[in-house]
Amino acid sequence: MTALRTYLLLGLILGTPIMGHAEPDNLRLITVSGKGEVNVNPDRASLTLGVESRSPVLDKARDEVNTITNQFLEFAKGLDITDKYISTTGANIRPEYNWDNKSGERNLIGYFVSRSLVVDLRDLDKLGRLVEGAVDLGVNQVSDPALGLADQSGAEKEALKLAAEDARRNARVLAKTLGIKVGRVRSITATDMGYSPPTPAGGVRMMRAEAAQADGAASYSAGQVKFSTRVNAQFDIAE
Repeated sequence: MTALRTYLLLGLILGTPIMGHAEPDNLRLITVSGKGEVNVNPDRASLTLGVESRSPVLDKARDEVNTITNQFLEFAKGLDITDKYISTTGANIRPEYNWDNKSGERNLIGYFVSRSLVVDLRDLDKLGRLVEGAVDLGVNQVSDPALGLADQSGAEKEALKLAAEDARRNARVLAKTLGIKVGRVRSITATDMGYSPPTPAGGVRMMRAEAAQADGAASYSAGQVKFSTRVNAQFDIAE
């Protein structure tokens, strides 16, 4: 009999595990979860704008789009929004046709031209003026602003801290109710639940409607961004 077989046989006879570490089967644990939420004011907005034009003549549609785009860039510069925060790379030119059922052929009826602009706005006090001014210049596609933080690490850490504190409080409530004591932490896991960006004043369309009865630029309100984290924890039941 080899030495290895002798060693394994001895382990089976003595009831001693050969590999790994067996947890005692009499563990007494409290398993709880906790949630942390932090609401903070956003400090940046990503706004996607579009300029579209249709015309039977390609140059006419293209010139109209380029003119409005250049006017918007000058307008943004007047708001101290520098070129590095504006992307104008999106462009599209597409011929458009209709179908003639009699001849069984398609006929060219004109051209569709579009440009897209993405603005990374770092001063939300300018959001209303930027959107209103863009629409007045002829920008005909405006997305709801995507609001967030330039640096969200602080808010994420605060939400994590609150979630851990909530988990410990929940463990203590259970222990007190059941007449036991909370011991050391056995395990803990955290899940980032992301953040919920607000939509200012219900969206651009609603804000435009409100502007009919008020100062349009002043009717834009950013709201707050919510960061959420969940923590699952296990505590020993102290003797």
